[in-house]
Amino acid sequence: MLEGNYQEYPMVHRHHVFYGNPRKQRSEEYGLTVKLCVRHHEFNEDAVHGNQENNERLKRIAQEAFEKTHTRSEFINIFGKSYL
Repeated sequence: MLEGNYQEYPMVHRHHVFYGNPRKQRSEEYGLTVKLCVRHHEFNEDAVHGNQENNERLKRIAQEAFEKTHTRSEFINIFGKSYL
């Protein structure tokens, strides 16, 4: 999915899995960010900002991580809906 050769793509972006205010701030607060090379962040057919499937896959992974220490109800209250 979001594999990349970071030597080939040395510029890394921090992607907030849930973006748009206030969700971006909440992504930051709960550690729901990932490092992506520019190609997989914005400039490729697989990039999360242009590929809904990959975007939602990251959201599911982030929700699963969140639910290791919080409830699904808390997730929905904070991020608006469940992706699982």
